[in-house]
Amino acid sequence: MTNEPAEAATEAAGEQPERRSAVLAMVNAALAKLTAERRQRQPSAADLTIAELERQLGHPKGALASPLKPVNRSRVPRLATIQTMATALNIDAADLGQAFMTDFIGDGDEKTIHQQRAADIIGELPPALQRLALRQLEALAEHSRGCERAHDAAFLAKDADGSSA
Repeated sequence: MTNEPAEAATEAAGEQPERRSAVLAMVNAALAKLTAERRQRQPSAADLTIAELERQLGHPKGALASPLKPVNRSRVPRLATIQTMATALNIDAADLGQAFMTDFIGDGDEKTIHQQRAADIIGELPPALQRLALRQLEALAEHSRGCERAHDAAFLAKDADGSSA
């Protein structure tokens, strides 16, 4: 089980998502914000969970939690469900829908931790600096390819010299 409110409410024992869910990240951030707002009014308030939010808003059990379950992460909920969830969590429905699509189709090839960190750092920069960072990374990649070509050429030259002897 996990410490994240949405994951804790929806995961079976021992069941872990294969990769970080964009939807769960968004839902957990929204729940944390709602919990913080609740604690401003009532300092001893417990963390808000999806199940509790369903009860507070009068939604049927599972109305908000069901799309978050690992078994349902391969599906994109109906627009009405996304809108209901977004309203309940006080987040933008288009952003939530995009997160569901990212989980459904993925965000491209899975990245290594270093690739993800580089993407995160670049994403934190203003657009002009993002372009500069990309040019720097492209130059570094080209330098690396040049080094590999030089190494390969030296290896082939050495191999050619050794086979003719």
